[in-house]
Amino acid sequence: MEVRLSHSQWSRLNRFALDLHADSSRDHFFECCLEELPRLLGISWVGYNEMDEEYRFVSFRVSEAYQNRVAELAEHMEHTISSNALVKGLRLQQRDAPMPGVHLATDFLSERQLKELPIYREAYRHVDTVHQMYAEMHFTPDVRSCLTLNCVHPMKEDQRLMTALVVEHLVVAFRNVMRREAPLPWFPSGSRSDELHQSLSPRLQETLGHLLNGLPRKLIADEMGISIHTLNDYVRELYSKFDVHSHAELISKFRRPESGA
Repeated sequence: MEVRLSHSQWSRLNRFALDLHADSSRDHFFECCLEELPRLLGISWVGYNEMDEEYRFVSFRVSEAYQNRVAELAEHMEHTISSNALVKGLRLQQRDAPMPGVHLATDFLSERQLKELPIYREAYRHVDTVHQMYAEMHFTPDVRSCLTLNCVHPMKEDQRLMTALVVEHLVVAFRNVMRREAPLPWFPSGSRSDELHQSLSPRLQETLGHLLNGLPRKLIADEMGISIHTLNDYVRELYSKFDVHSHAELISKFRRPESGA
């Protein structure tokens, strides 16, 4: 059955998106993500997590209201994460690549089965969580940036649809945060690198900026609206011009030296 949002839901989504994009600071992004998003979706709380390829926590953020409660249970969550229905299901489906879409724990197990899991018994039941949604936002190649959306009640398909729409805006907003925070390329005045940078075509300058900001190539290609093959051609041309052989070497070439004593 096709899911449709009401006029009220569309209106709230639009207000959220306008507020989200009104400020490109990191603090504002996480305020919208952790404080406003639960109210928009009618859920208990949201976690912004960074995980490795095995879905182990690298870092996590939650709202101030849940900070202490979740932090106290972080060890139990880490210890029992392999029993999480979403983690087990996603591992089986596609282990290493980003998982598009929004996934519900009940896509894999019933509510009764969820309540029998170690992660529920040892952690989730203490932080208003039985049901979860999961949505990935891939920004760097070595971690999974994702939202876990938590609620004591079963989540409905309109909440899944609203989450999918919100995630599209969150991806754009966080890329803007990354651009705003990234230092501009530094070139010694009058140096060969400075001359080369000035001589680059606008497309190569754009490519160089994205590489120095640390974006993975797939996201750079999407951002620039070009194929990955065209991007690879640009990257090879940049490597040749600046006489480097890797992304790390390129970044090192333009790192501003530390001011010494």
